Amino acid sequence: MPMSRTFSLAACAVIATLAIASQQGAQAAQFLSTYIGPKSQALDLTSISVGFNGSAFDLTSTSAAPISSAPTGSLYVWGINRGAGTDRFFTSPLTATNPDIGSNVLFDAVLLINPNGTAKVNLFNNGPLETVPTSDITISGDTITAILPLSLVPSTGFSPDTYGFDLWPRVGAGQNDQIAQFYGITNSADPKDVSVPEPASWLLLGTGLALLAWVRRLLPARRARHAMAR
Repeated sequence: MPMSRTFSLAACAVIATLAIASQQGAQAAQFLSTYIGPKSQALDLTSISVGFNGSAFDLTSTSAAPISSAPTGSLYVWGINRGAGTDRFFTSPLTATNPDIGSNVLFDAVLLINPNGTAKVNLFNNGPLETVPTSDITISGDTITAILPLSLVPSTGFSPDTYGFDLWPRVGAGQNDQIAQFYGITNSADPKDVSVPEPASWLLLGTGLALLAWVRRLLPARRARHAMAR
């Protein structure tokens, strides 16, 4: 009998964990509390990924709705830390429209992608923005893929495979309260994907882990009682 009860408890934990996958796409969009723009699901990221092939970066993001439904003025901004990144969201005085957000988001270049497939790079060097060839930007349904040549974002100290990346969708440019979300990847050494968890997913995962921990605590006590009974 102890084995059958243990199996049922472990099964509950597995079911709770598996439920994460089915619920991630069903949650309401998650936006920063400081964001004042339209809460379009096209701005709600579900995953981002970064890869580097030695000469170019492959940057991909997926949203909860087609990119074509993004509000007018939307931008998908990749912040890139090439080695001299600074906390640029705190370089100007904080105000009601420039709230305290993006702590430790370090970057010294940005890739600005428009929902129409045009893109530019800003190196913050007082020079003109560099245009990314339209052939390097692909928008397919809810996914944006950008091929960013290393030549457009040369190193300022880091090896390219240790560049840091953050992505923030926004509507309009210039104020922090126009930023909808933040998601980041520490470096581009290997292709990687970061799924954006929803609060309910964390709750379900926590429930599953708690049940597993309870099972582990329960087994020694039950074994001891069983041995004494013999």
